[in-house]
Parts: sequence; C-alpha cells; structure tokens
Amino acid sequence: MNATVLWLTALGVILMCGMFWLLNELTKFKQRTISEVPDFLRSLGGRVTAELFNLGMEQEQRQQRAPRNFRRDQRIGLDLAREYYLRQYHNVRIQRQWTTTESNFIRRFNTQDEYTEAALEKMEQVRRQSRKFCQLAVLVLAKIWILSLLMSLDKFCLLPTPGVAALSKIGPVDMLRLYREIKAAAAEFAKTYGDEQSQAILSRM
Repeated sequence: MNATVLWLTALGVILMCGMFWLLNELTKFKQRTISEVPDFLRSLGGRVTAELFNLGMEQEQRQQRAPRNFRRDQRIGLDLAREYYLRQYHNVRIQRQWTTTESNFIRRFNTQDEYTEAALEKMEQVRRQSRKFCQLAVLVLAKIWILSLLMSLDKFCLLPTPGVAALSKIGPVDMLRLYREIKAAAAEFAKTYGDEQSQAILSRM
C-alpha cells in the first residue's frame, strides 16, 4: 500500500513538472532579432570557470582540506555548477532562437544573397552546436541534481565526496569548449550587423 502511494505521488510530481515545462515552453516568445539578443544574455563570471572546473586545483584541495570542509566546498560547488550551466543553457538557447529566426527568414524570403557564405556557415554552426549543447546540458544538470540529492541524504558522510571539476565534460565532449565555440560563431555571424553587435555578444556571454 505504501509503495503504491509512493509511486502515485512520484508519478503525480513528474506529471506536474511535465505540465509546467510544457506551459512554460508554450508561453515563450522565441522569435529573436540581433538587436534583442544582448539584453537577454546572462554573464557567467570568469572566476567560476577558472576555479570550479579546475581538476588539478580540486585534487589539491581534496588532499589538503579537512574531509568535512572539503565536502562542504563540493556541495557549494555543485550549486555553483548548476547556476553556471543554467546560465550557459539560457544563453545558448537565446542564440539558437536568434539564428533559427534568421534561418526561417532567409528561407521564406530567399535572402541568401544578402549574407556572405562564411556568415551563413557560422549561422548553421550556431544552430547545430546549440542544439547539441542544450541536449547535453540537460544531462549534466540531471547529474548535478542527483549528486546534490545524494549528498543531502547522506547525513553520516558514508558516500565518497563527488568531484565537481569533472562536470565540465560529458563523455568525450568538453562542454566549456563547446560553449566557447558557439559564442565565437555567434559573434562572427553578428558581424553581419556590425562590430558593435558582435562585441555585445562577446562581452555578455
């Protein structure tokens, strides 16, 4: 009986989350122009990247810090990693919305001649890589959620303290590098509308 109630509760939570996600997606306006893109971007902060995903620094702290203090540091690190990936996911999604709007406009009005071949290649690169990034980022965020949950439940510190630096990769894919490539390609494509738009993307992503 208790197991049935537990499963029904879990199913209800999943359905509610699914409905919330669906409604959230349906109410979003996804047609972006280049003039709107910079205002939607969220700054990441270079210090977080340099320290949080530094494997050598993490290994050194694991050896030097008291286990309980290091464990607390890693728990905070998981929250920072979640925030970092959520900002990246948001920024990449904005770039994908913009380049998809551009692509749809080009196909609808046959305006390919208004763009250089190199610009069109950068546009397609952003669309292709942003789709890949968003799919993988969801997996990383799910992993962060599971690790955070396990640490919260492990009151007696029976489980090993997880590493945070390794979250910069998923399988063979370096997520930090992939994000940088999307950022660079988006900035290159934005040069179609002037250097000011390109610099705005570089400074805010």
